[in-house]
Amino acid sequence: MDDTPIDLPAVEPPPSPDAPRLRFALGAIVLYFLIQAFTGFLVGMVFMMVEMVANGVHDPKAVLQSPDTRMLLLLMILPLSCLASILVFRLGYRRVWRTAGHEGLAVRPIRPTQFSLHVLLGIATGIVGSMLTYLLTQGHPIGQDIGKLMLHTSLPMRLGLGLLVVTLVPLAEEILFRGILLPALIRHMPIALAVAIDACLFAAIHLPDLGWKPQGLLALALVGAVCCWRRLKTGSIYSAVAVHAGNNLLAMVALIASHR
Repeated sequence: MDDTPIDLPAVEPPPSPDAPRLRFALGAIVLYFLIQAFTGFLVGMVFMMVEMVANGVHDPKAVLQSPDTRMLLLLMILPLSCLASILVFRLGYRRVWRTAGHEGLAVRPIRPTQFSLHVLLGIATGIVGSMLTYLLTQGHPIGQDIGKLMLHTSLPMRLGLGLLVVTLVPLAEEILFRGILLPALIRHMPIALAVAIDACLFAAIHLPDLGWKPQGLLALALVGAVCCWRRLKTGSIYSAVAVHAGNNLLAMVALIASHR
């Protein structure tokens, strides 16, 4: 009798029932914007009530004519909506929050040196993206609403916005796009296609920020693709957060410097 062991074909374990699923990932994107809208509405209502009681102002348009007021509202809405979104995602995916690979969100720490190197990678990606945008627009700058607002606000407010844009905003968006959406896409298609779709969706949601000018989408898609690559390569969402933060840091420094 032959006692030679038989090599059975490897069987992949079934995906975790708590892993991100595509329909829920798309729902999370919608929820992200609903949270922003609700937070904006709530903050705006409270702000107007304070203005009515303190200053007797009853016309919202009159209040919002001031760039400093609009910036102040933005400085309140952004952190609240980002923190609320992160909390909702944390509660919804608590079992796979730190799970690496395609079965979880990979919210796992990385070494400070790794984080710093990824910030530099994000800055380099932003420079390449700016060159691509310059070529596509033939040298004409793409006006952003945030840039126009910063033109008429004080330096402390600009610095406050810059701090949010390089910290909480990248964290919330990376958890959504590279933590939830990317693994959900990979469950249904090849990794390269999943990365392409993820990067394109990431760019598309920023189209209103570009004044609906599509020439800036390629640069944003490049940032999204690099974030996908580093998240998959390192097994941590924080590498993508660092790349995103580096890109945003470059953009904010350019905006603040040009509007002094």
